[in-house]
Amino acid sequence: MRRLFAGLVLTILMGFSAAQEALTAGEMSPPQSAAPGPCSTAYAGPSSKAFARIKNANGVWIRDNSSDTVVVFVHGIASDNVGAWLTASAQPCTYWPDLLASDAAYFKDVDIFVAGYYSQLDSGNFSIDDAAGQLFTALVSPVEDRSLAPLHRKNIVFLTHSLGGIVVRQVLQDKRASFDRRKVGLVLLGSPTRGSEYAKVITNWLGSYYNNSLLRDLSSGSQTLADIDARFSEWLGERKRSDQTVALAEFFESTFPKEDCFLGLFACKWLSVEMPVIVATNSSGNYSGKARRIGNTDHLTLVKPVKLDGGVHQEVRRFFAESFPTTRQRYTQKFGSVVAVGESQTMSWQKYGETSEWVMAAVPPCTSSQGQLSCGPWKRGIGDGFSASNPNENSIGFVVVKDELRSTKQDAFQLTDVYSPYPSSAKFDDKPVYSSIYRSIAYSGADDVSAIYIKTMHVQPVIYRANRTALNSTAKDIPTTVGEKVSVEVASSAKDALLVISSIAGEWSVPLAQIKAQDRYGVLRVDDIARGSVTTKVTLTVWPH
Repeated sequence: MRRLFAGLVLTILMGFSAAQEALTAGEMSPPQSAAPGPCSTAYAGPSSKAFARIKNANGVWIRDNSSDTVVVFVHGIASDNVGAWLTASAQPCTYWPDLLASDAAYFKDVDIFVAGYYSQLDSGNFSIDDAAGQLFTALVSPVEDRSLAPLHRKNIVFLTHSLGGIVVRQVLQDKRASFDRRKVGLVLLGSPTRGSEYAKVITNWLGSYYNNSLLRDLSSGSQTLADIDARFSEWLGERKRSDQTVALAEFFESTFPKEDCFLGLFACKWLSVEMPVIVATNSSGNYSGKARRIGNTDHLTLVKPVKLDGGVHQEVRRFFAESFPTTRQRYTQKFGSVVAVGESQTMSWQKYGETSEWVMAAVPPCTSSQGQLSCGPWKRGIGDGFSASNPNENSIGFVVVKDELRSTKQDAFQLTDVYSPYPSSAKFDDKPVYSSIYRSIAYSGADDVSAIYIKTMHVQPVIYRANRTALNSTAKDIPTTVGEKVSVEVASSAKDALLVISSIAGEWSVPLAQIKAQDRYGVLRVDDIARGSVTTKVTLTVWPH
């Protein structure tokens, strides 16, 4: 009996949707001649036949037409994917995800997903972090044999109620890498960034009956909420610095819940005016400037609009039009394309000038030591004096064509050559090409060295030219079937090649040299990179999550 009383108090104060449906079942006048019953039975909209599955699922598609934009509904505490958004007592019965799907003026090419996590009174030590993990699983996993998860979209907009806004913020900052290069929208509806006094009171009253971590963390003064708020604010700063801003809006209810009041019409209306709202604007995160109230709504009806041009739906329309004004794209036959762009660089050696001779006179200043003379050495870089006439030709190399020593005292001379090889040990006419050649000549002998000794070196200067040709720019389609592969081949000589991936999940321009196996770019995963001497082949696979 005490547990029943505890659940009733919690229902009245927090306005939980699932319990309220049962409480209002006998008060409704369903449309036409349908038998009286809660909206879960009287509602005849597109999703009604799937309510049993939607309610208990971790995540379900309401509409999936392979759009690059998805709206994700995330419910609050002690709720589910149906009760959170389904009108409880007002007429007509309306399911907000279906209402959004019918709004062709604003959401025609937008996919719609409802995501859940376990949040009932018996959830025990199941924490906000646990709920965030369960929600993230729904966002990255294929559902109902669909090939792409919600997170595989370029634009992702969260419509969150109460605790759902806290859970989503935990996901965004904790899994921040998964949201890179995606535009994120976040609508917080009655989300207590700084906690709720009602949650604190209920926790104190019912702590011995419901050891509910979620409820404790929603209490005002919660350190868990403070930590999530701080980390989320930090994430917002990171996104701003990297030009990946987040579109944000915050809305709150205007009255205390009165639908389940049993004290009479006057008393119920008095309570709705005099009692503080469940989640007030002073609990907002102030992420988007000024949080706004929605008139004639309580904590529950705030997220149960019944028409397109009024209440919270009208505000979401305005937010979406301002924050996501670009035309949405739907993908039918393919999920995008992959193409290598840039230039391929090849080495080309060309003759420049005529054969030159380097002449050294062997009449050096010599030193005598113990009857021995030592002359030299002399050094000269044979590149001295040569330059390219074409400014597009960036370097010069030299090929030794003929090397000859003429001397009457040849044995008395010691020759030492130092060659600086050109990059890549390039060759021209099957001879090595050098960037510099230095020759040292030392004479060590007793004879008179007044005679002239000449060293003649014939060199053929050549120019290194970086020939650049455009890469094959034929785009490869990204198929719409999980497991299919896409292969792109690029000349290994390409120095600045980029792999450009344009897909339903976003756009990436990745230097070919930086790509590694198992890297993931939206809907593609890098399976293999075969780097050969002639070509580099990158194989990517469409992956589901």
